[in-house]
Amino acid sequence: MIAVKRRNICAVWLILPFVMFGIYGFFWVYRTHENLRWDHPGAGSVTGAHALAEAQDRSSATGHRVTFSQPVGILLAFLGFGGLYYQAELNKIAEEG
Repeated sequence: MIAVKRRNICAVWLILPFVMFGIYGFFWVYRTHENLRWDHPGAGSVTGAHALAEAQDRSSATGHRVTFSQPVGILLAFLGFGGLYYQAELNKIAEEG
């Protein structure tokens, strides 16, 4: 089982970064990377968007199907909607618990 916390996507994308003067974004990235680490050797080498895709592949909640698209994530990050997209994809994994 992958320990990913389900979070409200609007809170992650808009409310908490605004209330915490942008600091929440750093906390969110750190916690997300910590949650996506595996309990096997070489876990530290899988990070970022690749870790999200691999987590979806390993998750029974997504039917072991990867729905995350790195190009879409990058494009949305440039447009300011990256946190919204990434958290929506993480929530698909969190439904496993």
